[in-house]
Amino acid sequence: MIEVSERIQQHWQSLLDEHMDEPAIDVLFSSTLSHDEALEALDRATREVMVGRVARMDEAPPGENPFSPGSWSLGPTPRGVVIHIDEEPDDLEGLVQGIADGLGAAGIDGRFDLYQPETTVDVPDRVDLFECRIRLNGERHRLPNGLQRWRADPVSLHAAVDAGIGWCLGNGRDLPLALKVGLAPVTMLSAEDDLGAYLRHALELTADLGVTQLTSAGPKRFRMMAVSVRNGRLTLAEGGATIEQDGWQPTLDHLRNALEAASAWAVYGFIKRGSRKEGAELGISLYLDWVTVPHNNPLSQLGEAFEDTHAPDAFGIQLLGSGYSGRIPAATGWKLSPVSSSAAILEHLDPEAWFERLFGPFGGYRTVPTDPDEVPEVLARAREDLTPILYTDDQFSR
Repeated sequence: MIEVSERIQQHWQSLLDEHMDEPAIDVLFSSTLSHDEALEALDRATREVMVGRVARMDEAPPGENPFSPGSWSLGPTPRGVVIHIDEEPDDLEGLVQGIADGLGAAGIDGRFDLYQPETTVDVPDRVDLFECRIRLNGERHRLPNGLQRWRADPVSLHAAVDAGIGWCLGNGRDLPLALKVGLAPVTMLSAEDDLGAYLRHALELTADLGVTQLTSAGPKRFRMMAVSVRNGRLTLAEGGATIEQDGWQPTLDHLRNALEAASAWAVYGFIKRGSRKEGAELGISLYLDWVTVPHNNPLSQLGEAFEDTHAPDAFGIQLLGSGYSGRIPAATGWKLSPVSSSAAILEHLDPEAWFERLFGPFGGYRTVPTDPDEVPEVLARAREDLTPILYTDDQFSR
């Protein structure tokens, strides 16, 4: 039997009464099932209910608004599994009850209640940070629409997740950890939890869509990892007041060490300074938090499938895998340091020019800039130096 708390509908009605533009609700499912069993059962029951709700969209009489089935996503928590429901669903009570009936029919006992998350880690979106974006070992594959995408191999994906967990724990094992899985609400964890299991569930839930994030924040420094399974990306970030108080060099050193360690399971990576956490999390900081890139459109993310051979732009520090072998220009002002039998780190000899200040305004751009900041001279020269290995839309548009 599945109990459904009255608090769910009461809270939903209060949101509707407030005339919120985009109401959303988080519902906690608790049971004696393991996380794996609960996620599987809840996913199956919700999908079955949504089939009927989607079919109702075509049943509206002429002139009336069609039925809104809503949207949903799942996230693991220490107390069970959370269903995040949004996109203005009609008949929320029927949706939750339908899921409960499906679970009950499968012989599962449990309870649905309103989810009230614990105190979360608070890191502002606009914050001084350094970002290390890494493309994992894998291969290109072609989508049905003809576009190509990068797919990480499972071994490299798991190695990246382990590295990301270690990165966050390195900020302080006593600090709380905030796990964000796609659109699901934040789950608070600690170093004592089975972080590997939580991240494994998260990757399964975001395999086709969404990003998994883990964040550790102390009084003056935060660390974050973000994983996008669908395009084989890991992002590590460090920032906060530590950059101003302790200088930027320690943070850069931390990320350079992490980038070097990634050479065993990555084909490419770069380090840049920024001030927009959302851009780093979603892998779109070259659009939101960088100067304009004339040779490609970073927002399209089409070049990500070719980072094993062509870099998205010039940066002060880059990891170049075997696909760059024999093609790296021997330009003055750069140092190439082998870090494995098939990879090297290319770094500029004047790190201050790249990392002492932001390239652009604090907080990045909200939209495509119509009057962008002037491109720093060191970046303009670097683009000329590294032209043979830079991705261009024209070159790969065919």
